Amino acid sequence: TTGSFNLAIGPYTAYNLTSGTRNVVIGNGDSFESSGRQLTTGSDNTFLGFKSGRAMQTGSGNTLIGSNAGAHRTTGINNLILGHNSAFNLDSGSYNISLGPEAGFNLGIGNYNIFSGYQAGYSNSQGSQNINIGYQTGFTSINNTDNIHIGTQAGYLSQADNNIFIGN
Repeated sequence: TTGSFNLAIGPYTAYNLTSGTRNVVIGNGDSFESSGRQLTTGSDNTFLGFKSGRAMQTGSGNTLIGSNAGAHRTTGINNLILGHNSAFNLDSGSYNISLGPEAGFNLGIGNYNIFSGYQAGYSNSQGSQNINIGYQTGFTSINNTDNIHIGTQAGYLSQADNNIFIGN
């Protein structure tokens, strides 16, 4: 390995790391799905929690904290993911902020999103430039962009772009 300044604590954490630098991986899992297990060349990542970032291979500048946080990430840069199952299905999106349990749960390739609250932006799989703040805001939005949803279930059924929903 040519990587340097890495810290890995827990069974199989950062198991495949070969040339990444300045990564911190603390967690656990099993021999197939441990925290940061697939990370090979990514740098400046922080993974804390059970199976957090378990599929990440080459992303950099990501912070994933919580059980299964960003579990399906493979690439992507500069994401902040905090909470149990937060951004669980995020694959290659970048510059996303996902805070809370299951916030941004199905986000796959979207960029520049903010999800804050339990299941905020839950179904959004490809949308970008969305702000969802509150319990289940923008819950059914799948591929939509440029929306702002603030308040309990604001924009819950919205399937359009360029909207602002405030309140419950």
